[in-house]
Amino acid sequence: MGEGSCDIFSKRKIDVQMIMSDSCYCFLKSEEGDISLGIPDTTNSTVNLWTDNGIITYDNLVFNQLIHNDKMLNGVLGTGEAEIDIYSEMGNIMLYGL
Repeated sequence: MGEGSCDIFSKRKIDVQMIMSDSCYCFLKSEEGDISLGIPDTTNSTVNLWTDNGIITYDNLVFNQLIHNDKMLNGVLGTGEAEIDIYSEMGNIMLYGL
């Protein structure tokens, strides 16, 4: 499991597990693949997920604020200090707590 910030662009699938401190960011973008991100369930982050052709799901995370449908998710985990932005043009997005 990685620790710190990440900025990943791929034409295919992305699968990341990471620990984010409050000053970190995570930007993930895939053209044609599913994206999954596993983070500790105690993470403090704003979360912005969106897909053009896919479904967004999350598991084992408790959001303080949440707007969610199949194509987008905007929310706040904990105090919202870090930043998670994930975009997939053609793929599903899964955010889950470790």
